[in-house]
Amino acid sequence: MAAYYNPEIKEKLVREQLMALLNTSIPEGEEEVFGWRLVHDGVAPDIYYGQRIVPGGIELIDGNYVQTYDVAGNPAPVPQDPADRLTDIEDMLSSLRDTQQDLVELNESGTTVSARLAEIEDAIVELASIITEG
Repeated sequence: MAAYYNPEIKEKLVREQLMALLNTSIPEGEEEVFGWRLVHDGVAPDIYYGQRIVPGGIELIDGNYVQTYDVAGNPAPVPQDPADRLTDIEDMLSSLRDTQQDLVELNESGTTVSARLAEIEDAIVELASIITEG
């Protein structure tokens, strides 16, 4: 929906409201009408789960008035340092290996845990491939 902005009074109206105010028709896409400037749509920012895009202010960019957008809701996740991620994966791998050893000892004592051992081994292989790829 086309909108117009008056920089002198800092007001924004949709095209139909401006036509009613001025009691005149405005051709579609008209850049300026009696001091009211067409508002161009800006680029919306990337959002994450739990966030939403809300209209921000109107700014003069490269000679055009542009509707900007802001993000509301949960803050964006902080990117994790690859070295920290690798440390986390190595810690998980170590924990899985310890658990695997505990299960082997239980199995040797006569407790049946072969299905769980297979799951642990698959997880270790998957984590090892992540470590070598990352």
